[in-house]
Amino acid sequence: MILGNFKCLSTNLCLLLIIITSSCKNRIKQPSISSGNEAKIAFSSKLLTLGTIKTDTAKVIFKVYNVGKLPLLISEIISDCQCTKPVWDKNRLLPGDSSSIYVLFVPRMKGAIMQKLTVYSNGSDVPQTLAFRAVVGDIPIN
Repeated sequence: MILGNFKCLSTNLCLLLIIITSSCKNRIKQPSISSGNEAKIAFSSKLLTLGTIKTDTAKVIFKVYNVGKLPLLISEIISDCQCTKPVWDKNRLLPGDSSSIYVLFVPRMKGAIMQKLTVYSNGSDVPQTLAFRAVVGDIPIN
């Protein structure tokens, strides 16, 4: 009788394992298979070092490239500070072409800074992070 209960328990355990495994399978994110026919965003540099800033505004330029096979569209760029304002071409960037993301930085305090921008586009599955760092020297602070 003990052996019969063990077989039943063993069979039930196996069934339970199969159910758990198959239900978890749908929750695991499968890697996306790329056809190679999409836009792909690239930058000349994702981190720029500006040195010392001694003016009340600074302009930062990030060079962006479409290294994919379809037009690239930057849909949004979010700054982590109100003192940093990005401006970019809202038109699609054709394959092989480049453009620039212009950033106007208005420092509000002295010292070392690092500002980040998050770039959303159809050229990457995840947002891209750009950053610049500088030391804000003696400037007229408004």
